[in-house]
Amino acid sequence: MLSPGRISHQIAYKTVKCIVDAGWADVNKLKESSWEKKCDVLTDGGYAHYRERTATHLDELADLVISKYQGDLNNIIKQNDEDKVKVCKAIKVIKGIGDLAVNTFCDTVQHVWPFLALFLDDRSMAIAKYIGIEGDLKSI
Repeated sequence: MLSPGRISHQIAYKTVKCIVDAGWADVNKLKESSWEKKCDVLTDGGYAHYRERTATHLDELADLVISKYQGDLNNIIKQNDEDKVKVCKAIKVIKGIGDLAVNTFCDTVQHVWPFLALFLDDRSMAIAKYIGIEGDLKSI
C-alpha cells in the first residue's frame, strides 16, 4: 500500500517503520487506533501528501482482515487454496492496492508464503523474455 505509491522508497521505508513502531503489525491494534492517529503516524513517516486517503485505506484493511480473515492474513492462503492467481486477486480487493502493490506484496512475502515462489512481476518477466530465459524461472 505504501511502497508502490507515488513516494520515495525512503519515505515508504520510514513510514512502514513508524507503522510497526505504532504496533500496527497487529491488525486489532490498527483497528483500535483512531483515524487521526493513523494520519499522525503516516505524517511522522513523511507520508504527508496522501495521509488522509491512506489512513482510510488502513481502516478498511483492518476491517477486511478482521471480518473476512479472522484477523489473520494467513487465512487468505487457506481460503484461496494456496493458488497464486486467487491469492493475488484476493489481495487486490483491498482498497489502495493495485497491480504494482500486489506484485510488491507477492514478491516480498514469497519467502514467508513459499507457494508464491518463484514470483516475478510482469516487468521482470518481460526482461527475462527479452534475454531469453523466461521459461526457466529457477535460473532467474
